Amino acid sequence: MSSVEAAQASPFWTFSLGYYRGAGVSEACLELQDHCGVDVNVMLFLLWMASRRRTISADQVKALADKVRPW
Repeated sequence: MSSVEAAQASPFWTFSLGYYRGAGVSEACLELQDHCGVDVNVMLFLLWMASRRRTISADQVKALADKVRPW
């Protein structure tokens, strides 16, 4: 399985695509990214975690954001 196929099979990827395609969501995400510095992928990950009734601490969110920032 290629990395593209693996990503497409990911529950997080499936959630992200579905959520982002919602009415007005892409526009809101780009607005948050461009005007507030929000990392949309991190935000989608946090929404996915919440949809699964999972929580992570503020320190874990910071560590996650710091880790993916170079990408």
